[in-house]
Amino acid sequence: MYTRDTLYQVIDSKRCPHSGSCVGDKCAGINGSSLLPELEEGNKYPGNTACVESCGGPGCDCFFLSSGCLFYRTYLKPSSPKGFQIFSCLRWTEAAKVKISHVDSLRKTASSLKEQLRPNIPLRWKQFTFTLSVVAVPTIPLLQMWFISDGIRTAVWSNQVIPPLQCDSMEKARTMDCVVNEDCTCYPAETTANCQCKELNISAWINKLDNQLPVVLPYLSFKPNKEGIVQAVVPNMVTSEIIMTFQEDLRTEVIVDDSKCSITALQLTGCYSCSKGAQAEVICTSHKATQAEIICDNQGFSILCNSSGIRTNLRFNFQVQEKRSSEKRSSDAGAVG
Repeated sequence: MYTRDTLYQVIDSKRCPHSGSCVGDKCAGINGSSLLPELEEGNKYPGNTACVESCGGPGCDCFFLSSGCLFYRTYLKPSSPKGFQIFSCLRWTEAAKVKISHVDSLRKTASSLKEQLRPNIPLRWKQFTFTLSVVAVPTIPLLQMWFISDGIRTAVWSNQVIPPLQCDSMEKARTMDCVVNEDCTCYPAETTANCQCKELNISAWINKLDNQLPVVLPYLSFKPNKEGIVQAVVPNMVTSEIIMTFQEDLRTEVIVDDSKCSITALQLTGCYSCSKGAQAEVICTSHKATQAEIICDNQGFSILCNSSGIRTNLRFNFQVQEKRSSEKRSSDAGAVG
C-alpha cells in the first residue's frame, strides 16, 4: 500500500428543489462517487459525496414547496509531496551469521572468518566447505510487524492505524489516483455540513526516533541493510545444522572441558507490557574462554564467558510489574586440533 500526508476538507452546497443537481430523484440519485458541479473544488481530489434532504419553500428562500438538497463532499487534500509505502514481510529469507576459526597447530597460525550462511548455499573457505542445511526459527508474532518507508528511512508501523489515503502504486499516490478510507462523522444542518474527521500525521510518525529502524524488541531486532531491506535479527532460541566438508586428510582431537562458570546479574531495567521490554545485564566469568547457556523460564540465552568476565544484555518481555524467574545455567568448551 502507498499513501501520502493529507488533510480532510469539506465542501457543501444547498440547492432548492428543481435547481442545479436537485432534480429528478434528488438525493436518491446521489452516491459516494458522484461528481456534482456544485462541489467542483472537492471533485479535484479523492473523496466521498453525500446528500441529505433539506428544507424547501418560501421559508427557505425557495420557490417550490418540496424538499431541497444539501450536497456535501469530504475529500483529502495533500499536505506534503512526499509518498510512503506501508508493507509487511509475508516470508523471510533465513540466514545464519557465523564465525569460523581455523587453528593450524603445526604452523602455529590462526585465522577466522565472519560470514552469513544461507540455506543450501555452500561457502568455500581455504580447504573447507560449509553448508547451512537446516535453520529453525521459533514462532515469533513480531515477525508479522508492519513497516513504513519514505524511500530513505524505514520505521515500524502499527497495523491498527489505517491511512485515509490508500493507493496501489507510488505513481498513483503522486497523482492522487487513490481510494479514501474515510474516518469522519458528519452532522448536516439546513444549509451546511459539519464534519469531524480523524487526521493522521504520517510524517510525524516516521520522524519519531522510537519508530525508526533499528528497533530493538524483546525477542528480536529490526534493522535495514545496506540496500535498505529490512532485516530481523533473532539472537536466541534458533537451531541450525551446518555441514562441513574438507579436501585433505586431517587428524582430529576432540577435547571436552566441563568448565565452571559464574554469572552475576545486575539490576533489571526497562518497562513491562511495552514493545521494547526489559533488559538485564549479566557478567559471565570462567577460568577459560567458553560459552554458557542460560534458561530463564521459557527463554534461553547463549552468552560468552572468560576469566575477565564478559558483559551481556539479556532482553525480556514481561506483562506484569514484578517478575521472579528460576534460572538454570550450563557451560561447555570444546576444541578441535
